Amino acid sequence: MGTKITIAAVVVGAIILIVGVIVGWWVIPDIITEEIGQAVELKENTSQYERFQKLPISFNFNVYFFHVKNSVDVLTGAKPIVEEKGPYVYSQSREKKDIVRDDKQRTISYYEYQHYKYNQTLSGDLKETDKITVLNPALNGAIQIFESTLPNLLPMLAKTTKLIFGVDDSVFLDTNVHEFLFGGLKVCDMDKINTETDVALKIQATLICTILFVTPIRNMKYKDKSLIFTFLDHKQNNHDGHYTVNNGMKYREKVALIEKWQDKEYTDFWLGEKSTCNKVSGRDAVIFEPYLTQESILTVFNTDICRKVDLKFSKTIDIRDVTANEYILGKDTFDNPNANNEDDKTDCYCLKVTKGINEENGCLKRGVLDLYTCYNAPIVLSFPHFLWAHEDYATSVEGIASDEEKHKTYAHLEPETGTPLAGSKKVQFNMFVRQVAGVSYLDKITVPRLVPILWLDESVEITDELYAELYDMYISKLPVIDAIRGTLVAVGAFIVVLSVGIHLWQDRRAKRTV
Repeated sequence: MGTKITIAAVVVGAIILIVGVIVGWWVIPDIITEEIGQAVELKENTSQYERFQKLPISFNFNVYFFHVKNSVDVLTGAKPIVEEKGPYVYSQSREKKDIVRDDKQRTISYYEYQHYKYNQTLSGDLKETDKITVLNPALNGAIQIFESTLPNLLPMLAKTTKLIFGVDDSVFLDTNVHEFLFGGLKVCDMDKINTETDVALKIQATLICTILFVTPIRNMKYKDKSLIFTFLDHKQNNHDGHYTVNNGMKYREKVALIEKWQDKEYTDFWLGEKSTCNKVSGRDAVIFEPYLTQESILTVFNTDICRKVDLKFSKTIDIRDVTANEYILGKDTFDNPNANNEDDKTDCYCLKVTKGINEENGCLKRGVLDLYTCYNAPIVLSFPHFLWAHEDYATSVEGIASDEEKHKTYAHLEPETGTPLAGSKKVQFNMFVRQVAGVSYLDKITVPRLVPILWLDESVEITDELYAELYDMYISKLPVIDAIRGTLVAVGAFIVVLSVGIHLWQDRRAKRTV
């Protein structure tokens, strides 16, 4: 009789143990996974959809300038000496408008508008009126554009520099923070040009400006019979194109995945009509897919650089009560591959347009990206302080000090839900300063220099309110899962062990009696 009871107890304990394993490691996780999946879908009248429409938090848009301390000496051949000034912090808000849902195609189309407001509190003692000396992108860009398109007009452009650009014979500019970023620098002020008493100079300036008026440059706009150059005002209260994204209703791993930009699956910024470089894909770095692993590659599409980039797993870190995955842009993100290698699928980023410090094949060297076709100007992109770039760029100026922890781009994500806990996108904009035939005030610059203009840090951290939502949706359930797992497994194991122990004790006792 005792043996039967013992066997029954072992069976019951084993069943409880097995049920504990099945429930704790399969059933409950599957239920939570399904809850997470439903929560990340872009379904109307949900918290996720409200966040998709308008972010409930502001990004900190940090601007760091490279103030040129010896601009006069640079024109005589000296190495530029730069000093970082910043951060000048702007609060950036985003809102999607003109939203159109296509449930049949499982897509959502929209325009996303951005707004910037100076944050004096976070900027500390720094003011928008602070004076800076920086490279003049409008003039320096015009010189190099004319060099590649209308080189015979370069002497004319050099002669009319002051009348058109309002500066003496120099590619450097004394300005202030607000004017450079948002206020605007006047170029080709026709009211001023028309009052010029030197008729020949007026005719030459009018010709140059007529060409500039019809040259589409991203950072310049026509206003009141002149061109206005600003670095960021084209983004203020404006959108960056028409997006079509997946709503994630059928395949949750595709949620917010960009399927089209400007109603096309391919851009035309890079080489090859339907090349890998021109393919529209990725996300906007605000909503990510759930169920991330250390092998996940997060592709982000960014119109500021006219391309997609890949973030890859770096490490796990603890943020509040959450173990998060850190994904970063790698060292090779802006590498220019060997353009002679036909098997290389990313050689389409090698434009061979911007001249300065190049490889023998015409590509720019490691760690920088030619943005000529993106901005219609000879802009060169890098990570801040030329992090991971070829040493020829960092050594072409003084005052550069790269730091991987400070200057890397990263995203800290809760892996099960894909919720961003913190993130920072960092890029630097540069231009070459070099000799250009026909522009006499550049004659003494015998060594090309890649001069940094500014670098940007677009960062965000999860708010207490959003963390509370994440806690309710997922984190709060983890102790319950662990408790259920532990209880069922422990009870089942205890019954089995106890029953076996009792059985052995009874068996030994019976043998002694015999």
